[in-house]
Amino acid sequence: MKTTHFLLMLLLGTSISIFALPAKKSLNGWEQTQPETVYTTNLHEHINGQSPLYYELGFDSLFVLQFKKKNSELELNIYKMQSPESAMAIYLVSAGNEIPSDVFQERNSVNPYQLNLVKGSYYFQINMYNSDASTLKDIRTIISPILSKIKKQNIVLLNRLPQNGLVKGSERIARGMYSMRNIYYFGKGDPLMLDGNIFAVAGEYDDGNKKYTQLIIEYPDIVQAKTVFDSLNSDTNKYWKIVLKQNNKMVFKDIYNHFGKVLLSQNKITINTKLENIPN
Repeated sequence: MKTTHFLLMLLLGTSISIFALPAKKSLNGWEQTQPETVYTTNLHEHINGQSPLYYELGFDSLFVLQFKKKNSELELNIYKMQSPESAMAIYLVSAGNEIPSDVFQERNSVNPYQLNLVKGSYYFQINMYNSDASTLKDIRTIISPILSKIKKQNIVLLNRLPQNGLVKGSERIARGMYSMRNIYYFGKGDPLMLDGNIFAVAGEYDDGNKKYTQLIIEYPDIVQAKTVFDSLNSDTNKYWKIVLKQNNKMVFKDIYNHFGKVLLSQNKITINTKLENIPN
């Protein structure tokens, strides 16, 4: 590490931008402990076992920095994803039940050991070891030069979810078989034919009378949507039993004795799962 200043290297677009933080030997007492590391096609070397999920959702590159302050340590993992939807998807999976901190304006979730934050096409996962009450403010100081360079973008995809009855923070985004398993298991492979290209959005609902998960997928065309619907509406899936078949509607009962409903409308498929009673 250079003793005159910190250097943060962040991949923005197709170019590499260098941000020089304040010209001090340390920043609020935090010292960078080892050279920056960038991962692209070798993500498995850093998060072995989870890398297929990241690639499926649209991983581009990962920038890792290590900092130390007395007995406390920080590991900054800055993921550049292909799109804001990709960044939000991996954030939602990692954040779980969000507990936001008002130290950050960006969407974030904090626990005693980790900060998850998303802005634009970037997902930040910051691991904290032996941290104290001031650590979050120090993190804000360290990453603010980066955050200021990232344009905030609304995730229009999430607007597909009806707001009435939606449980706050339950939104999830999938783009293939790995990310779909965090929502509902439809069987081996990729039965919904997302293929790492088509985004599906889901949320938990509680309307006072029933609780369920709703999944919405808009396909590029009617033909593909119909192909997926017909596949789900077949009797070959061993994970559920079909109890009602219609041209554009199917009701099933899964191996957990929960009910589900599949609706086809033009190029859109809507699926309700985890219902306690048979739906209308």
